[in-house]
Amino acid sequence: ENLAAKLRAESEILPQDQFVTLEAPLRAAAQAGSPSAQMLLARALDGTSDGEAFKFFLLAAEAGNSEAMLEVGDRYASG
Repeated sequence: ENLAAKLRAESEILPQDQFVTLEAPLRAAAQAGSPSAQMLLARALDGTSDGEAFKFFLLAAEAGNSEAMLEVGDRYASG
């Protein structure tokens, strides 16, 4: 969680080269319940057609992340 939180503090969206390098450990941290990792993944995957970004926004929202709650609410509102 600490590393993911530090990365989020530095940038809301990871540059593609960093995402490629960090994707596997971020996924592991997200699956282990790290809201910061979930948000980093959601932002990096946002716009993909398979809904994977929404899954990570939802996990972060369920963990109490208010930014993720807004994202989920906006997505439900816009269909």
